[in-house]
Amino acid sequence: MITDVPYVDLTFTISSGGGGSGFPTITNARTAKSVPQGTCTPLPTAVTTFASTDAAAYVFFNISGQANGETLTHVWYSPDGEVAASGSWDPLPSGSGYCLSASLQIAGSSPANWPGAWRVRVYSNMITDVPYVDLPFTISGGGGGGGTIAGTWLLTSSARFQGAGAFWQTDLTIRNTGTSNADVTIKFLGHSGDGRGGPERYRTIPAGQTQTWRDVIGGLFNLSSDYGPILVRSTSANLAILGQTWTAGGAGTYGQSVPVLSTAELIGSTPRSILGVRQDTFFRTNLMLANATESWVDVDVQLVSIGGTVLVTKRRSLGPLSRDQLNVATDFGYSNLSDAVFVISSPTPGAAVGAYASVIDAGTADPRTLLPR
Repeated sequence: MITDVPYVDLTFTISSGGGGSGFPTITNARTAKSVPQGTCTPLPTAVTTFASTDAAAYVFFNISGQANGETLTHVWYSPDGEVAASGSWDPLPSGSGYCLSASLQIAGSSPANWPGAWRVRVYSNMITDVPYVDLPFTISGGGGGGGTIAGTWLLTSSARFQGAGAFWQTDLTIRNTGTSNADVTIKFLGHSGDGRGGPERYRTIPAGQTQTWRDVIGGLFNLSSDYGPILVRSTSANLAILGQTWTAGGAGTYGQSVPVLSTAELIGSTPRSILGVRQDTFFRTNLMLANATESWVDVDVQLVSIGGTVLVTKRRSLGPLSRDQLNVATDFGYSNLSDAVFVISSPTPGAAVGAYASVIDAGTADPRTLLPR
């Protein structure tokens, strides 16, 4: 009605801190490899990149104008955005300025095996929605910098994917059967080529405990749809791991358990056989291959009759941490085999290839797992 004159016109002031009336003053905030002990000087040298062999990463800052009894908390975020560690300082009196510091242990601890972009934030119990300090930093190296990788396992396939009449999901279970904590790196390799850039998640599993990720691709890696192998590395060789891929159907669910292969179970130059291959009007068979190394490898696959005749030989090249899937009819040209064998080997020195076949019922879509022997 009246657009050129305001009905209300009021001024107000936002102060800059002191005694709880606003934010305190934060200066000299930085991450560092060391800090002065028992004093605020000299200022530590600012560092933003840490090696996995460094003892610790420190956060340091000066604060003044804080409220009486204000309590600050430091929170350390790992590369996957999860809280890796946290702690609080004693409540601060108002008035005089202080310097505060805290550390995240690296060498010999879990963060040594968590390379990537980290972050440390400092929060107050007075103003909870905005951090007083927010600093990114990087831990380089990893892959055993603070603890030697003692075991490697490969889940040849996992899924969160709409298939023919079924939405497949994979659950991943890891149990630490040892007597000490296991630092575990879980890496999703995807299906579209080089898996070295796939997302990684880092967890510590206490001795004797088991952790399960339902719908691991969605729940752990936050992906809406994808499929491919999962690589697990740990500072402990004492892990038991299982993958289970399933879908809803009928009155419940159906699917298959896919054992996770240890290094000793991966295929190299010695041929391994997968029995029970079938492709006809009632069943179809898919062969899954996954490269557990970060180099190119060739894989030779023979389709052999039960009488010992080599029907077809295929050589497939797999890129670093990549996968391949073959169907008996589409890729080998046979659609009327009631019983056959895959014989798999690699001519590439140092090759480590995970393999299994899935025999799928044409009527129910129920899969069966065939492992190399």
